[in-house]
Amino acid sequence: MSELLVNAGLGETRIALLREGRLADFQVARDSEAMLTGNLYLGRVTKVLPAMQAAFVEIGAPRAGFLSLAEARPLSAKPEPAISDCVREGEALAVQVIREAEGEKGPRLTAKVTLPPELEARRKIARPPALLAAAPSLLERVLQDLPGDVARIGIDDGRTAEAARAWCRARRPELESRIAIVPAAFDTALEEEIALLFTSRVPLANGGWIAIEATEGFTAIDVNSGGFTASGGREQTSLAVNLEAAQEIGRQVRLRGIGGLIVADFIQMEDAAGTRLVQSVLTESLGGEVPADVTLSRAGLGVITRKRARPPLSRFSESCACRAPLTPESVALALLRAAEASARAAPGRPLTARAAPEVIQWLAAHAPGLELERRGLGRLKWESRTGPREAFDVSTG
Repeated sequence: MSELLVNAGLGETRIALLREGRLADFQVARDSEAMLTGNLYLGRVTKVLPAMQAAFVEIGAPRAGFLSLAEARPLSAKPEPAISDCVREGEALAVQVIREAEGEKGPRLTAKVTLPPELEARRKIARPPALLAAAPSLLERVLQDLPGDVARIGIDDGRTAEAARAWCRARRPELESRIAIVPAAFDTALEEEIALLFTSRVPLANGGWIAIEATEGFTAIDVNSGGFTASGGREQTSLAVNLEAAQEIGRQVRLRGIGGLIVADFIQMEDAAGTRLVQSVLTESLGGEVPADVTLSRAGLGVITRKRARPPLSRFSESCACRAPLTPESVALALLRAAEASARAAPGRPLTARAAPEVIQWLAAHAPGLELERRGLGRLKWESRTGPREAFDVSTG
């Protein structure tokens, strides 16, 4: 059975798709994030770069958007138009964000948009840069693309559940009856699976593991056999570990939202047929939703190039490395989830949370906008203590 679970928590919404009880997809949207993907803007072309066949478009974001020739609409009937045949510096242009800004790069744009009449009327009177229409929320996007085989949609917040029902009535009425309010959408086992997505080492069932490390330019993945030994000897051991690792690598790449260049160091195999089988499993495990190219040499070096389809989970760490410490916000939100669980177990009791100074500072600064009383945390106090940032505790009394 497949089910969608929604944790509409304090400061963030986490959405997990489970298939046969196992995590198959995971996405997060935080109130503090200004996600642009899907937004429609009336922008202004600030620079045309013929050598790059691209243009920069001001949309009101911190960085100008990047519009490639492939995403531009030709203004002429030339069989092979150039970017200068599509846009002019200074002109107003309706664009949509198709990828978030990353590092020093601005958001990626497309000009291949069709505006409904109400937005066309707004475009005619707007002065660029201007937001014409905001993208749907994360939950609305997930519901829009939700497979029909999902039997239940469990949401742990009544207000969010009612909003989801209203959205489904208007757009996907067949889903409305599947929505149920659940007191705690994410159980302990699911939380443990999610926690693995923020670590560098992921265990394999046979005793081996994969190690994931992101850098500025690519993601490196190392396959280790641990103490596992197959009965058929070294070649069978290598094949067994590589097959399981290939399955898990594809899953972790999808769940973590990893894109760009990925280099996986598998255990070397002599058998060409075994190498082809591992490559096939790796390709299949990556899924077909996001374009990816996969090659694997007999020396065990796998190279994956995968389109960056959504912001990676590594954005919640202080650097691109998977083992980097979580941001104070990430730890604070985890603390609040633990506090909500304590409040449900002991309603009305005062609660005290203890955490690192930077986590407490984040809580103190953001508490006024988090609706703590509505979530049963009106009597929550917090105290600063020394220790690792990710260590905190919540107690009653």
